[in-house]
Parts: sequence; structure tokens; C-alpha cells
Amino acid sequence: MYLLRAEPTFVKTVSAAWALARRHLRLGLAKDVVERLFDKEEVTVEVPKIENPEVFEREMGEFGIQAIRRETEREPAKALAVNSQR
Repeated sequence: MYLLRAEPTFVKTVSAAWALARRHLRLGLAKDVVERLFDKEEVTVEVPKIENPEVFEREMGEFGIQAIRRETEREPAKALAVNSQR
């Protein structure tokens, strides 16, 4: 689970969406997350496949997104869907 925040330098929206999709987040959901970030919203999302947390966090940082890992118990899928949609 990650809390994502856009930094003032965030402009690589397409690259960020593809990076999330490569980690098995549905492309439509990845696009919604990026749009919310672009609108200066914070987004909490569970990224299904993180190969290495440091690599993911660094890549998001390169796009101007602060990725903060949240160590929590798994929430029900329904709650995740609600939390990650507009």
C-alpha cells in the first residue's frame, strides 16, 4: 500500500501511468491515479506487484511523485476499490 503525492515537478503523467500499469495496476485505474495526482490530490493505492520497494519509490521520484510505503493489514478488496476511485 502506498500513499502517492505529486511534487511541483510532476509532469510525466503518461510515464507514471505506464510505470503503475507495469506493476499490474489496471491501466484505467493507473490513469485515474495519475489524473488525481495531477490535480494535487493525495492517492492511497495498493500496487499489486512491487519488484523492489526502493526501485519503485525511486522511479516514482524521478517522475515527481513521492511514494510513501504504508505498512498496514490488507484491506478488503471492496474497500480498496472505494479508496482508489474518485
